[in-house]
Amino acid sequence: MRASREEILRQHLKVDVFNLRTKLERLLPDVKKRGLNIFCNSSFELEGFSSNEYHQDADKLLRLAQRIVKAREELGEPAENCLGEAYLAACKENCSRDEHRRGPRKLGMWLSEIVASNT
Repeated sequence: MRASREEILRQHLKVDVFNLRTKLERLLPDVKKRGLNIFCNSSFELEGFSSNEYHQDADKLLRLAQRIVKAREELGEPAENCLGEAYLAACKENCSRDEHRRGPRKLGMWLSEIVASNT
């Protein structure tokens, strides 16, 4: 029996969430400790930060997060409070011009809490 498009989409979503969580669990300790900036990428650019300074996994994280949000929307599930949306929100805040924005360390601590609560 062939899997339905929805079943396939759910399988891909599950794999993408697992991959994003795994990558974040590996990177977030350095983000929190050293301020490693994994939040600048091809869609969220920080002024004065050149593309060759992006973390090597930044665009991979971005693509995973975008696919997660898109899949949830296609399935009719809210994207709010999902791991993909949280990572995108961190990228947006990190690259904003708001003088009160959180930096990579604080965003890393916040995202770590979300990763832990979404397991």
